[in-house]
Amino acid sequence: MQTQTTTQEKRKPLYRRNMLELGVKDGIAVRHNDEGYIIQMPDRYDNYFPLVGNNKPGQIVGKVAPLDESQTVKDVQIFVPLEALADTKTHEQVGLAIAHARKTNSEILHEIDLLGYQNAWKFSGDEPIKQAAPKAEPGKTVAMDAELTAVGKYFISMRKIDESTNEPILVSIPTNRVLKFADGDYRDTVDRAERVKEKLGLSKEDFQGGDLKDGIKRTFHFDSKGNCTMVHALGETDVFKQSIPIDLNKKKTLTKGPVLTMN
Repeated sequence: MQTQTTTQEKRKPLYRRNMLELGVKDGIAVRHNDEGYIIQMPDRYDNYFPLVGNNKPGQIVGKVAPLDESQTVKDVQIFVPLEALADTKTHEQVGLAIAHARKTNSEILHEIDLLGYQNAWKFSGDEPIKQAAPKAEPGKTVAMDAELTAVGKYFISMRKIDESTNEPILVSIPTNRVLKFADGDYRDTVDRAERVKEKLGLSKEDFQGGDLKDGIKRTFHFDSKGNCTMVHALGETDVFKQSIPIDLNKKKTLTKGPVLTMN
């Protein structure tokens, strides 16, 4: 005889609170509240781009002091609502994005140390003056001549001479200022470090023991957002047709940029 049970199954909660690993690991912190998860990491695009942007589940909600007090850039806080994580695909996407951020942040910190040593050999005497790369007026580009001092997967460092003091200046930019999604530079199958070298026109002959040889000079063209629209060998002619026109009639002014941090 078949019996009918009166036991009712408990309804599963719509959202689970601990769907993501909480805590701090590799410079990335994950915590939650009643509305969702807050993910904190150094404010570098390479760390957080899988979480933020078009059709991405996260939203930048603020910048705060860094978890790692030795860092010179602020941390960014990214909010992911619980309802977004109710979707299995999005849940997996966020988990992979956090893993990406942790791996990338570790790589970035290692590269900053490595490039710091390489630049120390390129600059003799006192600590070099650090400046940010120039930014142009909207609709134009501004050129900067410099000698490459260190090139990595995430950063490019270069030396230029201050025209007013004749002192060497160190300028460092993240490589995402040179790489472009439209060119396929961020495909999973692309070796990013090698792609950076291609963009800079470098070959294995330009390196010795993993370090750049002296005297490799390039001209960089930056737009109003600080992105590099073009880079070519110093003195190369017939290249401006590839870039946004530069207002050559405007009087050149020298401005001292802010203290640079690798970001």
